[in-house]
Amino acid sequence: MRKEQGRLRRMIAQGRMPLGLSLALIALAWGVGAAILLGQRAWISHRMGRPVRRLVEGNGYSLLLVYPEHFNPATCERIAACFLAAYPRQAARFNPAAPRRVTLVIEPVEGFLETGPTQGRVLHQSNLYLQRKPQDIDVVTFNLFRAVQNYPEGRYPAWVCDGLADYARHTYGVNNVAAGWSLVSYAPTQRHTDSYAVTARFFAWLEKRVDAHILEDLDRALRAGTYTDTFWKQRTGRSVDQLWTAYGADPVL
Repeated sequence: MRKEQGRLRRMIAQGRMPLGLSLALIALAWGVGAAILLGQRAWISHRMGRPVRRLVEGNGYSLLLVYPEHFNPATCERIAACFLAAYPRQAARFNPAAPRRVTLVIEPVEGFLETGPTQGRVLHQSNLYLQRKPQDIDVVTFNLFRAVQNYPEGRYPAWVCDGLADYARHTYGVNNVAAGWSLVSYAPTQRHTDSYAVTARFFAWLEKRVDAHILEDLDRALRAGTYTDTFWKQRTGRSVDQLWTAYGADPVL
């Protein structure tokens, strides 16, 4: 027994581990992770109470809104209006094949809780965020664009994806001014890869100053999974770094 214990200690000290022990630790880690996830979902379900479902329809699109029973009804109305104002226009411009029916689940969790661009038909939003910032209803406009994007998993750069989503918020938002949200003005310390509102302003500049349809083509390449850094050179004759330099020299929209 002591000999086996000594051999085990030496293997661990050398960074090696018996296969059986490795599998046991992996199983334990998986079990703990699963328990945490189930606990989180149970906590969310408890906080949700009896979820309410509301169907919003218009312009050939529908939104199934699922929210906690104590969710602010005024915010619910604003989300419905936001969907009808933004999503059909986003889809018509960038992806006519985008889902005609989208589900938005309002969950009682902390944080912004944005949905990734590969999730498709089911989106998630934080109830607590909307409670704290009721004017910032265009987080929903941002989130709805994720269903329009629906890019293949792992085949897009995050800065491009998130920049387009904030561009969509800027373009199709219904309450950005009252919420105090805007694109981030250019500063020499920025980079095009800073993402979100920094990249979104760069994209707005490209659309206005370089090519009126470049963002549609960019979105199409991302959805097809064919985007590479050569996109910019092929589309404009300049690399993205050269375009950013030109933007920095004259960033007026």
